[in-house]
Amino acid sequence: AIMATCKIGGDDECELKTAFDMIDTNNDGFISVMELKQLLAKVNYHMSDEEIIEIMNHSDLNSDGMLDFSEFQKLMKLG
Repeated sequence: AIMATCKIGGDDECELKTAFDMIDTNNDGFISVMELKQLLAKVNYHMSDEEIIEIMNHSDLNSDGMLDFSEFQKLMKLG
């Protein structure tokens, strides 16, 4: 992933894009269920496959089974 250089002092979109790029391990511009699952395992946050799929389905506005950057932004803003 290409690492963006963010301005110090709260460029939230830049920080989100950097996080998105780190999760998008195959660099296809989307976050898949597997990529999200790998991230959660890396940070030792345990969720069932059903919970991960539920999060994806809730955030996947165009129902393509993956999160694009705008869908990821909405997910992160919802907390």
